[in-house]
Amino acid sequence: MSSFLRMPLIASLALVASVASAGCMDPGSLDEPVEEVQGGRAPVTLTLSNVNITSLPGASANAGAAGEFIAGGLRFGRKGAPNLSNSLLSAVPGAPAKVLFVGQAAAFDEVIVAVRGRSGYFVVPAAANAIVGLDLIAATAGFEGKVTVLVATRTAGKLTAPTQLKLLIDNRIHLSTGDLTNHDDDGSTIADLFAGFLEKTQPGVAEQVIDSTDNNEDVQADGIKGVKGPADGGHREILWDGVPQKFVNLPDFSPDFFNRLDDGAVGVRAGCVFTPVNGTGLEVNDALDGVIPDPNAPPLGPNEEAPLGGDFSNINPKFAGNFLSLTQSAEFAPLGTVITDITFNVAGSNTPGVVHGVGIVFTSVDRSNTSSVELFDEQGKSIIKLFAPAVDRGPFPFEGLVNPDRFPNSFVGFIDFDKRIARARVISGEVPIDKAADDLPKGKRDVAAFDDVYYTEPQP
Repeated sequence: MSSFLRMPLIASLALVASVASAGCMDPGSLDEPVEEVQGGRAPVTLTLSNVNITSLPGASANAGAAGEFIAGGLRFGRKGAPNLSNSLLSAVPGAPAKVLFVGQAAAFDEVIVAVRGRSGYFVVPAAANAIVGLDLIAATAGFEGKVTVLVATRTAGKLTAPTQLKLLIDNRIHLSTGDLTNHDDDGSTIADLFAGFLEKTQPGVAEQVIDSTDNNEDVQADGIKGVKGPADGGHREILWDGVPQKFVNLPDFSPDFFNRLDDGAVGVRAGCVFTPVNGTGLEVNDALDGVIPDPNAPPLGPNEEAPLGGDFSNINPKFAGNFLSLTQSAEFAPLGTVITDITFNVAGSNTPGVVHGVGIVFTSVDRSNTSSVELFDEQGKSIIKLFAPAVDRGPFPFEGLVNPDRFPNSFVGFIDFDKRIARARVISGEVPIDKAADDLPKGKRDVAAFDDVYYTEPQP
């Protein structure tokens, strides 16, 4: 079944995989306004309970300003549609999606947010700024599914044309493509918001929550990194940036590096095993433009930021500047295959474990319905299969990495505390990264890698 995901409950969401890119809409030769919000329909408040300027510290000017719902009709203008940071976001009912940034060349007075097929709209004060960040807060009841959100700006009473965004409202599925960062004081990303759902601190809260605990980051009294499981709280993260340099840019990365046991010699006590399916190996990569960092370099200090990297240009020079990590310095791919199985153990042991949620950042997904995450229970039965959305093409309010009109990352996440996930099968691209002549659009098939992995605390 080739659909966006494999579950009857949400079969209607299949079209999300073919979301149009964010950016300016061309109204062509239309003589009338490009969109109209009409009365007599169900109000937009059944879909979005509110739209506010995000309150994340440092993320946006005019922080915390609340939008006002207007019940009347509205006609958008024909030109000047604003640029959006994302073309696809998902939100859990009662909570906001990842921050949506709205920007244009000139400052504007207000942001107008409507939903196609719903009446009324929100007016959000922008206070004469050229970029603002919005929290789209999904209504707590009455709707789950995919909608088209229309975003315009208004200056001196004049409306622009709208730019459209696909918003998926679902309490289990987390998807995004485009700019995954929140541009706040803490440098948080969509994965930090996802962590709140993994720890059950975000659901039902109508503001962004980024406080969470990564149990893999804690160094124990025995000097081993990672809390021995099962821990009472927190969640787990696989961050390739933390792998020692001597194990990076080589084709033999250990599948058990993040499954260190008490008597192990190296690695993190994380309860996570990576296995290439019918492949030849695994590689953590932090190369950039053909340059490989010195494997004998000392580790970064606590206040040092990891450099940009992870383009696999040591494998193929044509990849230079293409695959870039969301967390700046390193990412991951199987060799000789595009399939990686992730299995779980109780951290610090070989006792099989299960999790209730998994999130993965993909890099350079250029073709829809290719890269995916499929989750299985302990009996090997498929729980769900989610396709990674293809990367956005700009323009954007913020410039992308290396290419200003391209953010290379996509996010796929799923959480259901009634499910026991024993295995995640990750398909990254259409051809192995070490076998491809080139990536799209110059190549014939899509080449992709994946970045950080997030999951709930493994339980027996």
